[in-house]
Amino acid sequence: TLEFVGRDSLASDLCGEKLTDAFVTEAIARVTGFAMLVPDAGSHPCYRLILDASVHSSEQAHSIARAMDDRLQRNPQYRYARELGQLGPLKPILMKEPLQRFYQSAGAAGRRLGDIKVPALCLNFG
Repeated sequence: TLEFVGRDSLASDLCGEKLTDAFVTEAIARVTGFAMLVPDAGSHPCYRLILDASVHSSEQAHSIARAMDDRLQRNPQYRYARELGQLGPLKPILMKEPLQRFYQSAGAAGRRLGDIKVPALCLNFG
């Protein structure tokens, strides 16, 4: 007997790369402080790496984004989309109090504080 229990986790797919929260969690684990990957489906799709401005300088943020982009390229579809130029490089965003802003955003969407889990990959934060 087979039982379908659903998909493993949250996933993003801007250009066929299919990044999951579990994969991003592993790739982002080395980053100090708050770090979250957010898809940007703008005119040239890419991902944005939200980092805490009180922890990282602009230079550090760019270095972290380059290293994180390398780790994300372990996903063959992500690497292929980057090689084709369909997906732009990871862009760092320094944000003041990103955790508080995430909680406020989730609260405004009607979620209770006790029900909020901060994901590594967030489809609607920024």
